[in-house]
Amino acid sequence: MKKWLFVIGYIVVISIALLYREPLLVWLRGGEPSQIPLMIALVTFIGLFPVVPFTLIAGIMGSKYGPLTGGLINLAGSLLASVLMFLAVRLFFFRQGRAYLSRFAQLASITQQFEKNAFLAILFARLIPIVPSPLLNVYAAISKVTMSTFVLASGLGKVPLMLVLAFVGNRLLANWRDTALAAAIYLIFIAVTYLGYRWWKKAGTKTARS
Repeated sequence: MKKWLFVIGYIVVISIALLYREPLLVWLRGGEPSQIPLMIALVTFIGLFPVVPFTLIAGIMGSKYGPLTGGLINLAGSLLASVLMFLAVRLFFFRQGRAYLSRFAQLASITQQFEKNAFLAILFARLIPIVPSPLLNVYAAISKVTMSTFVLASGLGKVPLMLVLAFVGNRLLANWRDTALAAAIYLIFIAVTYLGYRWWKKAGTKTARS
């Protein structure tokens, strides 16, 4: 019964947020520096209830507070949203999720590998955001990943993207070349990270065979 109340509550909140999303965006653009704690709460809210694109909110934070402060607001809100979703799914839907995974042999095998390399898997999934953050939060919650591993890997993995989004939001109207440079640096960072991961996997495979 509790899990259905949770689902109904989520639907109600996201419906209300969709109804008032335009006033919400207007208010976000006009916030003062003294409202930073409230801005973190709102970034968390958008992370949990994505009624507007998170990249838009992250850019607004960078435009309002600068790349560093805006990036920290994005990081704090995004990480808090991930942790809250992780806890909610693990509390209400863990058994149902595990039962679903066990129905598919290939998915169960992937999950076992994910659990063995949980820290690196979550870290690289955050660094290379191909997998949507909510999906990763849910998947990690129904796996056997520990809370500490999830928080640490997510926190480290979110840092570059949150700072880049804030920087882009801060410089978008000021200088498009800075925006292009930031995007290029981030793409290079992702490429280096991916190549490093591939090298680490190959090295681990050779060690296991020897």
